[in-house]
Amino acid sequence: MAKKMAKINMAVLLIFGGGLAEPAKHIILRTAERLSKLYKKVYIGQYSFESLYTPEFILEYTQQLANEAKDKRGSFFGTCRGIDL
Repeated sequence: MAKKMAKINMAVLLIFGGGLAEPAKHIILRTAERLSKLYKKVYIGQYSFESLYTPEFILEYTQQLANEAKDKRGSFFGTCRGIDL
């Protein structure tokens, strides 16, 4: 039986500037999900480095956050747009 590894008592901040690619939200959320298995807290900084001095732009990664972003038009950040003619 494999031992369950303890999470590292450290927080991680992923800073993401958005973009125009639809898969961008999935990439950042999957990265956050994988990091959340290793670290106690994972945060996502929206709007690039502006999140460093605007605390409300930083969101803590949770499964609920990932579920809300799943299958939405646009992106997790609201900056990416899907083609909707």
